[in-house]
Amino acid sequence: MKSIIYEMGVIDNNDKKHPVYLKAGLNIVTGASSTGKSALIEIFDYCLGSSEDTIPEGIITDNAKVYYVCMNISNRIYVFGRKPQNNRIYTRTIQEHQKNIIDIDFFDDKFAISKFKEYMRNELLNIDNVDESTLDTFYKGQKESRPTIRSYMSFLLQHQNLIANKHALFYRFDEKEKREQVIKHTKFFLGFVKQDYFLQMKKKEAIESEIKKLTKEKEILTSYKIQQELQLEPELKNMYALMRFSDHPVKLESIISNPIESKERLKNFLHPDNFDSSSDMFHRRYVDISKSHAEKIVELNRVRNKIVSIENSLDQEDKLLNSEKLVNQDAIEVSDAVCPLCETKHSKLPESAEQLLKSLTIPLE
Repeated sequence: MKSIIYEMGVIDNNDKKHPVYLKAGLNIVTGASSTGKSALIEIFDYCLGSSEDTIPEGIITDNAKVYYVCMNISNRIYVFGRKPQNNRIYTRTIQEHQKNIIDIDFFDDKFAISKFKEYMRNELLNIDNVDESTLDTFYKGQKESRPTIRSYMSFLLQHQNLIANKHALFYRFDEKEKREQVIKHTKFFLGFVKQDYFLQMKKKEAIESEIKKLTKEKEILTSYKIQQELQLEPELKNMYALMRFSDHPVKLESIISNPIESKERLKNFLHPDNFDSSSDMFHRRYVDISKSHAEKIVELNRVRNKIVSIENSLDQEDKLLNSEKLVNQDAIEVSDAVCPLCETKHSKLPESAEQLLKSLTIPLE
């Protein structure tokens, strides 16, 4: 929603207006300390429905009769006013902003409303639901908070302390719950999406859920198909070998994909007279099966031997680790190292062994 703040200010107890005028674009308010800069942002927040009056106490709060804001929201000019410590907010629209149009008489009690946020939602925010996921809503047990004029505050104002601390991009971002709401509502307030977006997101979730379901069913069917192929393929080959067929009149793929039609086709040539267990083709099939079986037996024995070898190695390691018999250090003899070529002796090894023995026998303090 495009917005321009024209002016904000205070009408004092003497009905005198104290305005601050702003222009389109970025406005930066500067000045000496205790001149009311921080009060501006709190006045704006208060006039747009804040549940608390956080305007700094001082000369402003001592003399304020009405706080007010005049701004353009989505090409409609609103004037919001609010008395100190009052829940009702004066809400009016005007055709054109003029500096002299707002005075104490402008805020008649007949324009004061108590359900301000609900009224402004109906006025500006044509959106009833911002849930993007039906499942998230179900698990949380509640719907997402709908955008209100309060969420829009974060896009209009920024406080110097938040900028200096470098931890909050927008106003009110130092409060976790409000920050999360603003982030979720950002795409709506920037005009990127409307109500239809959230409805389409739910449809998208439902379609994705259906795709996942169908994908899972496909995986199950594929697994079942593979199991059936593994069972049927050898039986089919044996049958065709007995019937002396060099090729397969009904393919395995056809039987899997269309079993009823394949069964009818097989009935045309499946009868006892066509089976011949003494045929060369059946003999070759028997030889192939026997050879494959022998190869698998050899592979099985190889794997079993490997398993036994690994188990024996693990047993030896366990015995070594659990053994209580330690080598007697006094029984170890270390002699000089002798070169096998020139027979030169080197005494470094005994010296190293002696140093190692000393380090092992030094008591710990």
